[in-house]
Amino acid sequence: MTSSPAHRPLRRGRQDLLGRTALCGALMGLAALATPAAALPSLGGSPQVNAGGGLPNIATKPGEMDITLNGARTVIDWASYNVAGGETVQYTFGARNWIVLNRINS
Repeated sequence: MTSSPAHRPLRRGRQDLLGRTALCGALMGLAALATPAAALPSLGGSPQVNAGGGLPNIATKPGEMDITLNGARTVIDWASYNVAGGETVQYTFGARNWIVLNRINS
């Protein structure tokens, strides 16, 4: 009676593990090469805001942007909308049923 060596399934498992590890390493390398996101959203040269009431107030300071809506339905056209780690964008609505649509034109 002959039996197959017990180490063959283990060898196959190691090969799979090594292949997956190499793939993860390659993907992490590609992620490191990606360009970093721009800081905070940008309205661009001529901002387009369509508000169902008054225009929103947009105040910025380093790493923060505060947008206070003055209409129940507001559409803001952004040149870009990227928020990096550690940065915040906060929307303040006048009522629970107010909405905002952010369109990115890039």
